[in-house]
Amino acid sequence: MKAIGFSGGPDHIAFPAVAPGLSPLFFHDAAAALAIDGEVLFAVEQERLSRQKHTNAFPVEALRACTAFGGLAPGEIDAFAFFFEEAYYDRSLQDDCRKLGLPAPPPVRQLLRERLSATFETEIADEKLFFINHHKAHALSAYRASGLNHALVLVVDGNGEDVSSSLFDARGGDLRLLTNHGAAHSLGHFFRLATKLGGFRDFEEYKFMGLAPYGDAAALQTGMMALFTPLADGGYELDLDGLTALAARHRVGGKSAGMPDRVTADFAAAAQALLERAVQHLLAPWVGRTGARALCLAGGVAQNCVMNARLARTEDFDTVFAYPAAYDAGAAIGAALAVSPPPRPAPCPTATATGAAYSAFLGPELERDAEIAAELERFGLLVEARPIAAPEERAAECLAEGEIIGFAAGRSEFGPRALGARSILADPRPKENWQRINLAIKQRESFRPFAPAALAEEATALFDTPDAALNLDHMTFVSRVRPVHQAQLGAVTHVDGSARLQTVAASSNPALYSLISAFKARTGCPVLLNTSFNNSHEPIVQSARDALRTFLTTELDCLFVGGFEVRKAGALIDHLPALRWRLDPWVEITKEDAEQVTLTRAGRYRTTLPAPLFAMLLEPEENGARGSQSPRQADQDQHQIADAVATLWRQRFIDVHHAC
Repeated sequence: MKAIGFSGGPDHIAFPAVAPGLSPLFFHDAAAALAIDGEVLFAVEQERLSRQKHTNAFPVEALRACTAFGGLAPGEIDAFAFFFEEAYYDRSLQDDCRKLGLPAPPPVRQLLRERLSATFETEIADEKLFFINHHKAHALSAYRASGLNHALVLVVDGNGEDVSSSLFDARGGDLRLLTNHGAAHSLGHFFRLATKLGGFRDFEEYKFMGLAPYGDAAALQTGMMALFTPLADGGYELDLDGLTALAARHRVGGKSAGMPDRVTADFAAAAQALLERAVQHLLAPWVGRTGARALCLAGGVAQNCVMNARLARTEDFDTVFAYPAAYDAGAAIGAALAVSPPPRPAPCPTATATGAAYSAFLGPELERDAEIAAELERFGLLVEARPIAAPEERAAECLAEGEIIGFAAGRSEFGPRALGARSILADPRPKENWQRINLAIKQRESFRPFAPAALAEEATALFDTPDAALNLDHMTFVSRVRPVHQAQLGAVTHVDGSARLQTVAASSNPALYSLISAFKARTGCPVLLNTSFNNSHEPIVQSARDALRTFLTTELDCLFVGGFEVRKAGALIDHLPALRWRLDPWVEITKEDAEQVTLTRAGRYRTTLPAPLFAMLLEPEENGARGSQSPRQADQDQHQIADAVATLWRQRFIDVHHAC
């Protein structure tokens, strides 16, 4: 049985739009996953391939990557499974088109079948298309990945079809729904609203969570907890209107010295405390009724690693497995599993969620060195590269000398966390690395913390972890840095002494294990700072080209990509006449007049340029695209053009390469 599960919206730049103007939240985090006979072999998010963060585009590239990985013709796929029910998708798309003043869309079964057929350039039969309940897809993805036999499986998100949380009793590979809660009292919508009231944007709940330790929950506890009314059997009511009023009353959302002010931090801390209390209340009555001593977590709210750690520190569970792709991209895996036979043999009754049952390295392989060499040629005089026989050893040497590096090797991670295959790595000891990486490399808010990646056998000496068995190798729980080591690990210890720990074992992550071991041999420290390889304008890098582009548009010291060590060769302005650039395919010119030009990327990101500068930078090409002017134009004002090219490239409005 060969099945592909997928998530995402209906439109893509390759197709005429059915619903232009759809909210970025409409079936966001597009992805596709391949399962054969119930075993997940491959999964990739559309954003990694299209380079558009949190995209809700139809996952054309991700779907094609699934069949390419399996060496399969489209006709060999037995089932294509979408991660929501058909009736809900029909109703949602019709409602949104009506609100946008658009013509009524076709039935989604017809629409998706047409999209699949166009993607694969062959007719996909109607009987091969399936629609899966959203929370069932989430639950299956976490439960099957855990390797557990009996567990409670909790799904919490904004909403599935008409519910915002579902609790399942999972035994012997099967799921039985115990209870759910309606979307009107959604914990996911609560935390999203709190995030936006705090001055953040959509998809930035993780930033809001990271802000909470700077605040004092007690300062707003009375008002916040009054919004939550516990009911019998784990039920509850949540006053979202009251949340807005509370924020207005305390003037939440202000900034001080470039970061959220103290009352906003207090608001974040109080919201985090309410979320943790609500989830504990939801679970409490079902632990005794089911006899389950293990818990699996999925849904977007399960990306909250602080909440996960709080649940792990209760005495209710011996094992907690927080699915590393708990958000909607991960439901593509669950959709594929829903139409696949259960794996054989059945899960072992004594299995624990130690990470051994699930590898997050499900994405595409990095290119071979010959292909990487061709990419290096593409960037010409901007880089200097040399082949190296032992990348991990050489990378450890650079890290021990204080350099901050990009590291790309092997298959990429599926999910929002970089676990060593597409990572930025640094020495975790100097506290100044925290700010340097935030501001000069990641180009993001200064308050946000970084994760430690520690050798598994050394972790408990440095970190206070819960007694329950956890999948710590997936970076889905916070732990306490032991007080005696907090100063030593200054770049990875958050303001409250916590850290989102990743443990690294030789058996499951050999390359990163070797690198950290080599760093320890040079420094005595068995830990590295590990963060995702990207800047604030893009998703995590996937290919060698992505890695080179991010390296060249940040202040990383060095790049290790495949079997090469890469360094920068001078400033961009030094090589400007030898460079060419072109608008990214996802960029539209949404306003152009005599004074200014506005560019919009993927419907979400915007920038404005003076019209004369835009005319110097880009000219129409025969195919309708916009490409770089000839080198003589650059002589008019090289510094102005170099600065504009650097900014637009960093923000991913243009792509730059060597003229040859």
